[in-house]
Formats: sequence, structure tokens, C-alpha cells
Amino acid sequence: MVYLGILIQLAVTCIGLYPPPIQRVFLAGTVRADWWVASLPFALLLWGFDEGRKWLIRRYPGGFFFLFARIPGILAQELTGWVERNTYY
Repeated sequence: MVYLGILIQLAVTCIGLYPPPIQRVFLAGTVRADWWVASLPFALLLWGFDEGRKWLIRRYPGGFFFLFARIPGILAQELTGWVERNTYY
């Protein structure tokens, strides 16, 4: 479902950038292919970060901060489930 949303967003972007009438309204020009290619590493980085976050949530259901419970000064109870509470959707 997320990938369908990404494809729809890409289609809406192309519709908003490339037809000449819309370019005249917004005084815009076409986006060259090298600008599209330059943004791909950032898109892959964001995708990888999100997949890694979901993997951590699945791998450590109670929170992965419990691994640091033996380090003095870190309260494991406060950190347990932090990722789930703050980033899970």
C-alpha cells in the first residue's frame, strides 16, 4: 500500500511539472533527468532507514534499548518501548 502511495505521488508530481499549460501557469520548466537521478540516493537512504526502523521494532518488540540496561546511569524502564511509542505508525 505504501508503494502505491509513492507511485501516485510520483505521478502527481509529473502531472504538475511537465504539461505545458501548467508550466505557463506556474512559470516553471521541466526537470531534467539528471536532477531526478541525483535525488535517488536520498530516496534510497530514507527507504533504508524506514525499513531498518521497522526491522528493529519487529526484532525487539519490547524495545531494543533494554540491551543497554546494564550500563550505569541509563534507566532501562524509561527507554523500553521508546521506538514504538515515538516512531511506530
